[in-house]
Amino acid sequence: MALDESALKGVGTKYKEQIHWLFEWDFERHDEGKIPDDFELPDETIVQLRKYSKSPFTIKAKNTSLELLHEGKFVTEIKWISRPEYYSNKTDDGTTMSQIAQIRGTDCLSICYMNFCGFFKTDDQCRFCNIVPTKMEKKGDVVSHKYVEQIGQTAGAAFKDVAKHVVLTGGWLPDGKEIKQCIETINAIKKYTGSNNVPGCAITSAPSDEEIHDLHDSGISLLAFDLEIWDPELFKKICPGKSKVIGRKKWLAALLQASQIHGQGKVAAGFVTGLEPKESFLEGADYLAGNGIVPINFVWSPGPGSAYEGQRPPSAQWYLDLTTKLVDIWEDYGLGSYEDSAAVWCHKCTNNTLYNDEIRRRHSA
Repeated sequence: MALDESALKGVGTKYKEQIHWLFEWDFERHDEGKIPDDFELPDETIVQLRKYSKSPFTIKAKNTSLELLHEGKFVTEIKWISRPEYYSNKTDDGTTMSQIAQIRGTDCLSICYMNFCGFFKTDDQCRFCNIVPTKMEKKGDVVSHKYVEQIGQTAGAAFKDVAKHVVLTGGWLPDGKEIKQCIETINAIKKYTGSNNVPGCAITSAPSDEEIHDLHDSGISLLAFDLEIWDPELFKKICPGKSKVIGRKKWLAALLQASQIHGQGKVAAGFVTGLEPKESFLEGADYLAGNGIVPINFVWSPGPGSAYEGQRPPSAQWYLDLTTKLVDIWEDYGLGSYEDSAAVWCHKCTNNTLYNDEIRRRHSA
């Protein structure tokens, strides 16, 4: 959407600003001022803001309210989300906490423990990914290589403030370093929150059998190994690093093994939907759900710096139809109850998917 200057008052002070904790989600590069990360509709739906100056949607201020317009016509009032107090706190080494871990939506602590992916070194990165270009273009937004003590201290402050659960992730690293770093981060969070368990999800590359046990024993609630693309040939083309180094067969085996160890409904596989035919994704979703694995459909954003920058994603209706059919699959296999959906990131924070909105719609009907 486009943003009228009148709507930006208080962003970065009173209201939560966009901080590029992982990716650049916007459709275009922008360096001017601070813009909001996301916003809330009257029914508490959280919407991720993706800036696009040519969008028919615009947010403007009117008196003391904010209005969402479509081609100049009023749609609804919206609210920016309050800026967490801990954002201004500092870790023991003097680092501002907003550079370490950020809040997604209203209550999810988003932690990228390493803003780097080794696949970029060989040009084998996923073609939709811009984690490294984002790090290079948005220097100062975040500390790209965080120490676990910084993360732990920030998590402790965030949970005292607004956080209720976490999402942990980072790029692929060789020789088991990725999983090791993830577990060290989980341990630091437990240390500074005083808890034996961490509510939330760790998203990693497909681990080995031993690493799956280590992740299970770490105390994290949910595991996710994002396959991204179901179609085998498209997986090779769109995710060359994952295909060459790990392989689709091993990826699926890890998901199945994790489901047996960590529990059905407690393991997820994310997909960047819109890059393969709808039928292909739904075929994979049915297979995974039938094995107790929660398939998740992220809405693809052709972000700046990715190989697919400037391409056009599918229509809104395409995504609505896909999401409806995905939630049907969840319910067919007992994965789609309203209570379960809160475990796979709640509607207060899951702002780049639509499945929670569909579940809430069905639940309130």
